[in-house]
Amino acid sequence: MIGTQDRFALKPVATSKDFTALLGKTVIVAGTLPQAAKGRVPDILRYNTISEAQ
Repeated sequence: MIGTQDRFALKPVATSKDFTALLGKTVIVAGTLPQAAKGRVPDILRYNTISEAQ
């Protein structure tokens, strides 16, 4: 989420790749936030892709 300080645990939608080459870089994470219980914020982001920001 752009402009927030929210933090999420990342969980792949499908098989996960090795992202160690992206350590220390700014990345773009595209995925889905599952619906949380009323009044709560989800703590897991189910990601489809992680790529280096250009």
